Amino acid sequence: MPPAMAADPETQIRFESGQRTTGWQPFTFSRRSRVVLQGQANGARVEILLDSGAEKTVIDRRLGEALKLARVGAASLDDRRAVASAELVSGLELTIGALHASGLTAVVTDLAAVRSQTGLDVDVILGREIFEQTVIDIDFPGQRISFSHPEGFSPPPSATSTALRPFPSGHGRVIEVGVEDRTVGPLEFDLGSGSAVVLQQPFWTSARLTEGRVVSSSLIGTIGGIRETGLISLRSIELAGIRLTNVETVLAPSRGTLESRMGSGTIGMPVLSQFRLITDYTRQRLYLVPDLAAKPGQLPRNRSGLRVLQEGGSLRVLLVARHSPAEQAGWRAGERIVAIDGRPVDQTYWSSDLWRWSEGTAGTKVSLTLADGTRREIVLQDYF
Repeated sequence: MPPAMAADPETQIRFESGQRTTGWQPFTFSRRSRVVLQGQANGARVEILLDSGAEKTVIDRRLGEALKLARVGAASLDDRRAVASAELVSGLELTIGALHASGLTAVVTDLAAVRSQTGLDVDVILGREIFEQTVIDIDFPGQRISFSHPEGFSPPPSATSTALRPFPSGHGRVIEVGVEDRTVGPLEFDLGSGSAVVLQQPFWTSARLTEGRVVSSSLIGTIGGIRETGLISLRSIELAGIRLTNVETVLAPSRGTLESRMGSGTIGMPVLSQFRLITDYTRQRLYLVPDLAAKPGQLPRNRSGLRVLQEGGSLRVLLVARHSPAEQAGWRAGERIVAIDGRPVDQTYWSSDLWRWSEGTAGTKVSLTLADGTRREIVLQDYF
């Protein structure tokens, strides 16, 4: 017997006119790491970021004030660095195509950091409520998505699958991921993560993953901002019988007393977006259909060592990675880039492919123009 909708005393999911699916809906794939949908919140048009790692729907403070939602208390908001208190409101209703979610209780916070990191004016982060009550089919190659009732769902014949188990200490889901044929770890399934793999300190320490390899540095973004981390390259990972090689992997620093909330780590968008991906929380399964047009097993990576943040018509250098071509060329945090190979940095930077300049093949020469008009050349390399 097909599973029924998950019981949830707060949120009710329904489809228009007795339909059981939204059909395909377009989405914006921001920086090839964020699924952003257009929808409505209590009748107001909003930009919605889909995030399986969010334990509860989050709305921007300005939206909460505009909708005049009733405050019902406070909630703990974990931004992977600390747990903070945030306002909790009720009465939120979301519409995406033929899908209507009512009775949502949402966390209210300032999403300015998320908007800065994504380059999009995000109003809502939609998390576990929608995943727990619908089958979500995300066709990354086609940049389209559908939400369906679990009853009557059957996966495509070409799909492979793996267990999608409840997270022991939270509301998310984990999948088993093989790491370099040496160990298997339960990694949180996180469509809100722009990192391919993030490993928590107890896991990467016990697996001795830093021994015999270069450890560089990178940044990881959270609701609370951006922080520095370690960075390595895993020779391979395997999920649902599919192997990916040379995977950029963030080594999270110690979380102290929060460590038990995090599990072994997360697996994020750069990996998950290689597939047509279908989540069915009611059956605890994740289905993957490989993109036959993509290069098998190869993931994009930053080969410059510069981590930047767009601010108007320039890119401010936030970090110069250890051992990178940028470090060897003498780059420093705080410098500003205004053009790349002669193309100016403007409002189209994140929506065009210009932002992918650092992902060129090793040996590619890139000319960067600084705010003072000087030009520097950087040669892309695999440095970790």
